[in-house]
Amino acid sequence: DFEKFMGAQVSVKLYQAVNGQKNYVGDLAAYDNGDITLTVGKNTVLLKMAQVAQVKLHVDFSVERKVRRSMNAEFFAAVADIEKEKGIPKEYMYEKITQALLAAFRKDHIEYEGDVRVHLDETAKKIQLVEYKTVVDDVYEPYCEVTLAVAKKIVRGAKLGDTIAIPVETKNFGRIAAQAAKQVIIQGIREAERGMVYAEFTSKEHEVLTGVVNRIDPVRGSAS
Repeated sequence: DFEKFMGAQVSVKLYQAVNGQKNYVGDLAAYDNGDITLTVGKNTVLLKMAQVAQVKLHVDFSVERKVRRSMNAEFFAAVADIEKEKGIPKEYMYEKITQALLAAFRKDHIEYEGDVRVHLDETAKKIQLVEYKTVVDDVYEPYCEVTLAVAKKIVRGAKLGDTIAIPVETKNFGRIAAQAAKQVIIQGIREAERGMVYAEFTSKEHEVLTGVVNRIDPVRGSAS
Protein backbone atom coordinates (compact mmCIF):
# COMPACT_ATOMS: atom_id res chain seq x y z
CA ASP A 1 0.00 0.00 0.00
CA PHE A 2 3.01 2.35 -0.28
CA GLU A 3 1.50 3.90 -3.43
CA LYS A 4 -1.27 5.46 -1.31
CA PHE A 5 1.24 7.49 0.69
CA MET A 6 3.50 8.95 -1.99
CA GLY A 7 4.80 12.33 -0.84
CA ALA A 8 4.04 11.63 2.82
CA GLN A 9 6.69 11.91 5.49
CA VAL A 10 7.78 8.59 6.99
CA SER A 11 10.25 7.22 9.51
CA VAL A 12 12.17 4.13 8.39
CA LYS A 13 14.09 1.86 10.76
CA LEU A 14 16.58 -0.60 9.21
CA TYR A 15 17.92 -3.92 10.41
CA GLN A 16 21.42 -2.84 9.49
CA ALA A 17 22.98 0.55 8.86
CA VAL A 18 23.02 1.97 5.32
CA ASN A 19 25.49 4.79 4.74
CA GLY A 20 26.18 4.68 8.46
CA GLN A 21 22.50 5.16 9.47
CA LYS A 22 19.84 2.77 10.74
CA ASN A 23 17.07 5.39 11.00
CA TYR A 24 15.83 7.68 8.24
CA VAL A 25 13.12 10.35 8.19
CA GLY A 26 12.07 11.68 4.80
CA ASP A 27 9.37 11.97 2.15
CA LEU A 28 8.29 8.80 0.37
CA ALA A 29 9.29 9.54 -3.23
CA ALA A 30 8.82 6.15 -4.93
CA TYR A 31 8.19 2.46 -4.42
CA ASP A 32 9.13 0.01 -7.16
CA ASN A 33 9.57 -3.77 -6.95
CA GLY A 34 10.51 -3.70 -3.27
CA ASP A 35 12.75 -0.63 -3.54
CA ILE A 36 11.83 2.40 -1.41
CA THR A 37 13.08 5.82 -2.44
CA LEU A 38 13.15 8.54 0.22
CA THR A 39 13.85 12.23 -0.19
CA VAL A 40 15.87 13.27 2.85
CA GLY A 41 16.57 16.97 2.69
CA LYS A 42 18.31 17.52 -0.66
CA ASN A 43 19.42 13.89 -0.91
CA THR A 44 17.76 10.78 -2.29
CA VAL A 45 18.12 7.47 -0.43
CA LEU A 46 17.34 4.09 -2.01
CA LEU A 47 16.45 1.28 0.41
CA LYS A 48 15.62 -2.37 -0.17
CA MET A 49 12.42 -3.65 1.47
CA ALA A 50 14.40 -6.58 2.90
CA GLN A 51 16.49 -4.06 4.86
CA VAL A 52 13.48 -2.40 6.46
CA ALA A 53 12.48 -3.37 9.98
CA GLN A 54 9.76 -0.74 10.49
CA VAL A 55 8.03 2.11 8.66
CA LYS A 56 5.95 4.77 10.42
CA LEU A 57 3.77 7.33 8.68
CA HIS A 58 3.91 10.90 9.99
CA VAL A 59 0.37 12.31 9.91
CA ASP A 60 0.27 16.00 9.02
CA PHE A 61 -3.19 17.07 10.14
CA SER A 62 -2.94 20.40 8.29
CA VAL A 63 -2.45 18.44 5.05
CA GLU A 64 -5.27 16.08 6.00
CA ARG A 65 -7.59 19.04 6.53
CA LYS A 66 -6.65 20.45 3.10
CA VAL A 67 -7.37 17.09 1.47
CA ARG A 68 -10.68 16.86 3.32
CA ARG A 69 -11.70 20.35 2.19
CA SER A 70 -10.85 19.44 -1.40
CA MET A 71 -12.84 16.21 -1.17
CA ASN A 72 -15.82 18.08 0.32
CA ALA A 73 -15.81 20.64 -2.50
CA GLU A 74 -15.70 17.85 -5.09
CA PHE A 75 -18.65 16.11 -3.42
CA PHE A 76 -20.84 19.22 -3.46
CA ALA A 77 -19.87 19.89 -7.09
CA ALA A 78 -20.75 16.30 -8.05
CA VAL A 79 -24.14 16.52 -6.32
CA ALA A 80 -24.93 19.78 -8.12
CA ASP A 81 -23.99 18.20 -11.48
CA ILE A 82 -26.14 15.13 -10.80
CA GLU A 83 -29.13 17.30 -9.91
CA LYS A 84 -28.67 19.35 -13.09
CA GLU A 85 -28.04 16.44 -15.47
CA LYS A 86 -30.26 13.71 -14.02
CA GLY A 87 -32.84 15.67 -12.06
CA ILE A 88 -32.01 13.92 -8.78
CA PRO A 89 -32.68 16.38 -5.90
CA LYS A 90 -29.54 17.28 -3.97
CA GLU A 91 -31.52 17.08 -0.72
CA TYR A 92 -31.99 13.37 -1.44
CA MET A 93 -28.23 12.90 -1.85
CA TYR A 94 -27.48 14.92 1.29
CA GLU A 95 -29.84 12.75 3.31
CA LYS A 96 -28.17 9.61 2.01
CA ILE A 97 -24.61 10.72 2.82
CA THR A 98 -25.71 11.87 6.29
CA GLN A 99 -27.12 8.41 6.97
CA ALA A 100 -24.01 6.71 5.57
CA LEU A 101 -21.58 8.79 7.64
CA LEU A 102 -23.50 8.31 10.87
CA ALA A 103 -23.76 4.56 10.26
CA ALA A 104 -20.00 4.34 9.57
CA PHE A 105 -19.17 6.39 12.68
CA ARG A 106 -21.45 4.28 14.91
CA LYS A 107 -19.93 1.09 13.53
CA ASP A 108 -16.40 2.25 14.43
CA HIS A 109 -17.47 3.77 17.78
CA ILE A 110 -20.03 1.36 19.21
CA GLU A 111 -19.44 2.68 22.74
CA TYR A 112 -20.17 6.31 21.76
CA GLU A 113 -23.31 7.56 23.52
CA GLY A 114 -23.32 11.20 22.44
CA ASP A 115 -25.82 13.03 20.22
CA VAL A 116 -23.71 12.91 17.05
CA ARG A 117 -24.94 14.50 13.83
CA VAL A 118 -23.59 15.36 10.40
CA HIS A 119 -23.55 18.99 9.24
CA LEU A 120 -23.46 19.67 5.51
CA ASP A 121 -22.71 23.31 4.80
CA GLU A 122 -23.36 23.95 1.12
CA THR A 123 -22.03 27.52 1.25
CA ALA A 124 -18.74 26.68 2.96
CA LYS A 125 -18.48 23.34 1.07
CA LYS A 126 -18.00 21.59 4.39
CA ILE A 127 -18.99 18.19 5.77
CA GLN A 128 -18.53 17.98 9.54
CA LEU A 129 -19.27 15.51 12.27
CA VAL A 130 -20.48 17.23 15.46
CA GLU A 131 -21.92 16.24 18.83
CA TYR A 132 -24.38 18.30 20.83
CA LYS A 133 -23.74 18.94 24.51
CA THR A 134 -25.42 21.05 27.19
CA VAL A 135 -23.34 23.67 29.02
CA VAL A 136 -23.32 23.03 32.79
CA ASP A 137 -21.40 24.02 35.93
CA ASP A 138 -20.37 20.46 36.78
CA VAL A 139 -20.19 17.58 34.34
CA TYR A 140 -21.85 14.35 35.47
CA GLU A 141 -22.58 12.87 32.05
CA PRO A 142 -19.57 13.57 29.78
CA TYR A 143 -21.30 12.25 26.66
CA CYS A 144 -23.95 15.00 26.78
CA GLU A 145 -22.54 17.75 29.05
CA VAL A 146 -19.65 20.22 28.87
CA THR A 147 -18.34 22.85 31.32
CA LEU A 148 -18.79 26.55 30.63
CA ALA A 149 -15.01 27.05 30.41
CA VAL A 150 -14.63 24.43 27.68
CA ALA A 151 -17.78 25.61 25.87
CA LYS A 152 -16.46 29.18 25.62
CA LYS A 153 -13.37 27.92 23.81
CA ILE A 154 -15.69 26.56 21.11
CA VAL A 155 -18.53 29.10 21.16
CA ARG A 156 -17.40 32.46 22.54
CA GLY A 157 -20.84 33.56 23.74
CA ALA A 158 -21.83 30.23 25.30
CA LYS A 159 -23.93 30.41 28.49
CA LEU A 160 -25.07 27.92 31.09
CA GLY A 161 -27.97 25.89 29.76
CA ASP A 162 -27.00 26.36 26.10
CA THR A 163 -26.70 23.39 23.80
CA ILE A 164 -23.64 23.71 21.57
CA ALA A 165 -22.25 21.76 18.62
CA ILE A 166 -18.75 20.41 19.22
CA PRO A 167 -16.69 19.07 16.28
CA VAL A 168 -15.87 15.38 16.60
CA GLU A 169 -12.31 14.76 15.42
CA THR A 170 -11.59 11.22 14.28
CA LYS A 171 -8.44 10.28 12.41
CA ASN A 172 -10.40 8.15 9.94
CA PHE A 173 -13.23 10.60 9.25
CA GLY A 174 -11.69 11.92 6.02
CA ARG A 175 -11.31 8.39 4.65
CA ILE A 176 -14.79 7.36 5.82
CA ALA A 177 -16.34 10.50 4.32
CA ALA A 178 -14.62 9.94 0.96
CA GLN A 179 -15.77 6.32 0.77
CA ALA A 180 -19.29 7.18 1.91
CA ALA A 181 -19.59 10.05 -0.57
CA LYS A 182 -18.49 7.81 -3.45
CA GLN A 183 -20.92 5.03 -2.51
CA VAL A 184 -23.78 7.46 -1.91
CA ILE A 185 -23.31 9.10 -5.29
CA ILE A 186 -23.25 5.75 -7.11
CA GLN A 187 -26.11 4.18 -5.14
CA GLY A 188 -28.10 7.39 -5.02
CA ILE A 189 -28.07 7.72 -8.79
CA ARG A 190 -29.25 4.12 -9.22
CA GLU A 191 -32.03 4.39 -6.64
CA ALA A 192 -33.25 7.78 -7.76
CA GLU A 193 -33.26 6.79 -11.44
CA ARG A 194 -35.26 3.65 -10.63
CA GLY A 195 -37.67 5.78 -8.62
CA MET A 196 -38.02 8.30 -11.43
CA VAL A 197 -38.72 5.53 -13.97
CA TYR A 198 -41.27 3.94 -11.64
CA ALA A 199 -42.97 7.30 -11.03
CA GLU A 200 -43.09 8.01 -14.76
CA PHE A 201 -44.80 4.73 -15.61
CA THR A 202 -47.08 4.76 -12.54
CA SER A 203 -48.52 8.04 -13.83
CA LYS A 204 -49.40 6.23 -17.09
CA GLU A 205 -51.35 3.45 -15.40
CA HIS A 206 -54.33 2.23 -17.47
CA GLU A 207 -52.90 3.86 -20.60
CA VAL A 208 -52.00 1.86 -23.72
CA LEU A 209 -48.29 2.23 -24.50
CA THR A 210 -46.14 1.04 -27.40
CA GLY A 211 -42.64 -0.33 -27.03
CA VAL A 212 -39.85 -2.28 -28.75
CA VAL A 213 -38.72 -5.72 -27.53
CA ASN A 214 -34.93 -5.86 -27.70
CA ARG A 215 -34.41 -9.25 -26.08
CA ILE A 216 -36.36 -12.28 -24.83
CA ASP A 217 -34.79 -14.44 -22.15
CA PRO A 218 -34.83 -18.01 -23.54
CA VAL A 219 -35.02 -19.52 -20.04
CA ARG A 220 -37.46 -17.25 -18.24
CA GLY A 221 -39.36 -15.99 -21.25
CA SER A 222 -39.17 -12.42 -19.97
CA ALA A 223 -38.84 -9.57 -22.45
CA SER A 224 -36.68 -6.46 -22.13
